[in-house]
Amino acid sequence: MPASKIIAFGRDYGTIYGIPVEKVYGHLVMARQAIAGVLARRMEEGQMTQTQAVDLTKRWFRDNPKELYRLNLK
Repeated sequence: MPASKIIAFGRDYGTIYGIPVEKVYGHLVMARQAIAGVLARRMEEGQMTQTQAVDLTKRWFRDNPKELYRLNLK
């Protein structure tokens, strides 16, 4: 799957399931840790550079959702 089709985190847990916002934040923290671990391992193994990892993370967590939901963020 192309990187442009991936969103690293997102779901409206609070509205759909009545889950407290703290749990949504917890899931975000877990997603960030998991992705950081995978990308760190890829950098250690020489499969990607730090710049590539940062760019990919920005795309997954910000740019792709921004484009999908047509958000006007600066």
